[in-house]
Amino acid sequence: GGGGGEPQAGGDAIPARWPAALDRLLALGGEDAVYVPGHGAAVDAAFVHAQRDALAARFGVA
Repeated sequence: GGGGGEPQAGGDAIPARWPAALDRLLALGGEDAVYVPGHGAAVDAAFVHAQRDALAARFGVA
């Protein structure tokens, strides 16, 4: 998969909750799904896992 750049958020976002949201998305779609973000290229589950882990580290959540 592709895509990149820093995650962007509006003032009403709660970024510390994003990793859990991505966990739920992965549970729904599975490892073989193609994930289509609101902006940018479609990505695979490996990209979503990497993004989830980066966000968790950045915001200090498990």
